Amino acid sequence: MKKINCLVLLFLASHVLCSQTVLYSENFENLTNTFTLNGTAVNSTATGENFWIVNNEFSGGSASTVCLGFPVTFSVPNTPSQPGTYAGNPYSKYLHTLSVAANTSGINNCCFLAADGLCANPENYFASMTNDISTTGYTNVQLSFGWLCDGSNNNYGEVYYSIDGGTTWIQQSLPLQKYFGQGNWTTQNITNAAFDNQATLRFGFRFANQITTTAQDPGFAIDEIIISGNQNVVLPIAAFTASNVSLCEKSVVDFTNLSSNATSYLWLFPGGLPATSTDTNPTGIYYANYGTYSVTLIATNANGSDTLVFPNYITINQNPPAPVITLNGNLLISTPAISYQWFLNNTPIPGGVNQVQPLTSVGSYYVLITDSNGCQSASNLLVVSGIEQTSPSQNFNIYTNTNHELVIDNIGLLKEPFQVSICDIEGRLVMKSTINTTTQARINIASLTEGVYLTTIYNAWSQTVLKFVIK
Repeated sequence: MKKINCLVLLFLASHVLCSQTVLYSENFENLTNTFTLNGTAVNSTATGENFWIVNNEFSGGSASTVCLGFPVTFSVPNTPSQPGTYAGNPYSKYLHTLSVAANTSGINNCCFLAADGLCANPENYFASMTNDISTTGYTNVQLSFGWLCDGSNNNYGEVYYSIDGGTTWIQQSLPLQKYFGQGNWTTQNITNAAFDNQATLRFGFRFANQITTTAQDPGFAIDEIIISGNQNVVLPIAAFTASNVSLCEKSVVDFTNLSSNATSYLWLFPGGLPATSTDTNPTGIYYANYGTYSVTLIATNANGSDTLVFPNYITINQNPPAPVITLNGNLLISTPAISYQWFLNNTPIPGGVNQVQPLTSVGSYYVLITDSNGCQSASNLLVVSGIEQTSPSQNFNIYTNTNHELVIDNIGLLKEPFQVSICDIEGRLVMKSTINTTTQARINIASLTEGVYLTTIYNAWSQTVLKFVIK
C-alpha cells in the first residue's frame, strides 16, 4: 500500500496521525487484472448482446448485424482519448462495454448495442473486483475512478459494493444513481461510511441496457480505479505525577504513570537511584543529596513514542544541621530551630515541643528538630543519671488543698511567665500548665490519682523541682 498526501495531526483524547493510504488500485495495464468480467450478480447476463472487455482499442468504424433476418449497418464512433494523468495515456488499457455485433465486425472500442425490444433485448452486464480488500482500521474510505458513458436515461452505468465478499451487492446511488450523458473522460469520487472498517470489501460496475430509441455511444468505460482511506494511527501520550516533589535528603519518591496508548516505558531519574527504570509505575526512587532534579518519561507503542521532560521537577532540600543539647541544671536546651520534639528513651515526651525541656526522670534524651522545609535532624543522645533537687527559698510554698488543687505560694520570687510540669513517679508527664501571675497559682489536679508526683517549676532563667503526694 502507498500513502498519499494526508498528514493531519488531531489533538483529541489522544494523538491521532491521519494518514491517507491507497489500499487498492487498478489501471488495467498489467497482463492480469483484478476484475472478474461478465458475472451474473445483480440480475446480469454472462452472454448477451454486449459484454465487458479490457483492451486499449479507441478506434471505431463501420459495422453490421442482422435484425429480423435483414442486414443492418451502423457506425461506431471513436472513443475519446484519455487525460494526461492516466497511466499509459492517451490510449491505455481500460475496462469497457463492447457489442457482439461490433466485435464481430472487427471493431473493439467502447460501444454497445442498445436494446430496442426487436433486434436486441434488455440486459444487464456486470464486472466486479475478484478479491476482497480490508479497510479495517480505516475511515473516510474513498472509491475513485475515471469513467465515460454517453448512453441514455435507459442505458447507463451503475456502481455497486459488497461487504460480504461478493455474496450480496448494494447499489451506491450517491452522488450518481445513473452514469450517462458523459461523452468524455471524467473522475468520480465516492465516500460512504459503509466502506469503513470492512474486512471483505469489493466494488463492481453494472451497465443497464434497457429499451430505448435515443441512446448513443460510447458505452460504459472505467479506468484508474483507486480505493484509499485514512488510517488512524494512535500515538502514545506520556504523562505522570510524583508522590512528592519537595522532600529532604535521603528520601524516596514514587511515580504514577498517567500515560495513554502506550505499551512500554523508559524513565530517566538523574540524581536518583536507580537512575533509570522500565517499570510502569516506579516506586522507591532514592535521592540521597540535596538539589533539583529533572525527570523524563518516554512512552512507546507500535506507532511511535512520546517524550515528556519535567525539568527541575524534584527538589531535595538540605537537612538542617544536627542540633546540640546542653544541660543547664535540670533543663535541657537545644540550639534554635523551627520546631522541636524531645525524646526520652526513644519515646516522644508528651508536650516536649519547646527549645527548653525540663528533666522528668533519668534516662537517654535527644531532640528532633524540624526546619521550614519540613526536614529534620536529630541530636546526639544525652544520658542523664540523676536529677538535681533544687530547693525553693524559705518563702516559696507548694501544697495541695481539699479542693483538689495544687497551690503555689510566693511565686513572685520567680520571673514570670513560667511553666509547671507534673510527672508521675515513673517520669511520665501527666499535666502541664503556664502561669502568668506573681501571687498565688492554683492548678486543678482532680484528675490525678493517689501517688507521688514530681513538680518542675521553670522558665528561661531558673528551675525548681519539688515533690507532692496525693492521698
